[in-house]
Amino acid sequence: MSQNLGLHRNCDNWNLTATEKEERKRAFYGCFIVDRLSCAMHGRSPMIDDRDYDTPYPSENDEDDVNRTPRIMENFHYLIKICEILGEVIRDLYMVKGRKHLSLMPTPDSIVSALDKKLNKWMAKLPPSLQYRPPNTRLNERAPAPTIELCQLHMLFYTTLILTHRPFIPGHSQTVAPSVFPSASICTFAANKISDIAESLLAESRLTRVNNYALFFMFTAGIIFIHNASSPDSMFAFEAKISINKIIRAMDEVEKTWITSARHCNILGALAGLRDIDLECVDESYTRSQQKKRHRTEASIAVPNSPEPDYQQMEEKYYMDSSASTGSTRSPHTDEIVTINSNNNTPYNLLPHEQQQATPQHYQENDTMFDPNATAFWEIPMSFDIDEWNSYFSNQKGQQQQQQQNNQDYPIYLRSESSNPYSTRTSDQHYL
Repeated sequence: MSQNLGLHRNCDNWNLTATEKEERKRAFYGCFIVDRLSCAMHGRSPMIDDRDYDTPYPSENDEDDVNRTPRIMENFHYLIKICEILGEVIRDLYMVKGRKHLSLMPTPDSIVSALDKKLNKWMAKLPPSLQYRPPNTRLNERAPAPTIELCQLHMLFYTTLILTHRPFIPGHSQTVAPSVFPSASICTFAANKISDIAESLLAESRLTRVNNYALFFMFTAGIIFIHNASSPDSMFAFEAKISINKIIRAMDEVEKTWITSARHCNILGALAGLRDIDLECVDESYTRSQQKKRHRTEASIAVPNSPEPDYQQMEEKYYMDSSASTGSTRSPHTDEIVTINSNNNTPYNLLPHEQQQATPQHYQENDTMFDPNATAFWEIPMSFDIDEWNSYFSNQKGQQQQQQQNNQDYPIYLRSESSNPYSTRTSDQHYL
């Protein structure tokens, strides 16, 4: 309909009043935002092609919006921009040709670098009225949450960050990571931020006011937590289980407004059951103190498998004064936001043990092609589509039954999946 009305064309030189021109721009970009969010939420290709519209952004000047902070149109502009990046992520990483192109590349770093750079730039250019650092609820930080629309804007940013890096979290059998980016730690950082925002809104009894897309944001974070809950690092897995319960509790609250939330909570529960993750015997009163966090960070420098240093580096990357105990609107770390160069071996300001992991990977990238089938999230649905999830669970159960049959046929020679160096790739496709 928007194309039938010509909303996708620049109307600045048309014989229309200024009010009509502005209304057309706002209507088109309203359709554009719904298109991008709905496509991500339901796992479909965008309907509005980037090459098929030239409508300028609507004006930020609105006489009804002067005394409001943040201004509605200012928030709308940055919502449009993050949705543009989301569309590029879907096109380059999830659509058919994008996935095929990735499989033919020796490394996905050039594509991931370009997308990550755009996300960094988006965050760096946020005006002060739109900046927000959520409090770290895992450290028992508390702070008033800003407006609902600003919270959802930042949840969308972190969801886009997860969708950018999630396909490159290495699988259990991968000895060389598919990307020089610390994808698992980046996704954990973003998922924690989504959880922090949801927790803040829940504490203020405002979570029921979010739109239905916020369900997708929380669900995406929940999938990352379920992946982390199967980590061999017991403390890291324990904290992930706490986060899963928090996300499910937040989604239960949202069910008062959006009844479909119950269905997506069931999916998270089924995923946890698929990986034998016990969520019932978790002491949710546990929180890390600042002292415990400092101690864990120091210890993790000597332990390559610990994700804690990456998280601390990303806190410093996006926010100034990240060690402060209050979370509210504050200036981003604009002077130190790292722009990514695909030719650079260290795209982030990595700690020494991470540099040691990334460097040999960079030298081996020409020896083997990027194999998306071996990544931890290969074939996992990115969306809410129930049919896709039913198909996924059916495939996983079939693989589990086949593996159990193989174990019964060869009880002497086969060990558990975690200790068997000769296990087939099929066992590595338990993506959560």
